[in-house]
Amino acid sequence: MLQQGGTYYNDIADLASYRAIPNLTIIVPADAGQCIKAVRASMTYLKILV
Repeated sequence: MLQQGGTYYNDIADLASYRAIPNLTIIVPADAGQCIKAVRASMTYLKILV
């Protein structure tokens, strides 16, 4: 979500808490092609995805 100055500061805190979770993989696709690849890869991935 965006505020006037940019993204919420909570996003950074959320990432910090995600790093504390073992076996967690964060996927951040940058465009439609990467999004398609990420979704397909996530269907066979056995660990936790965010």
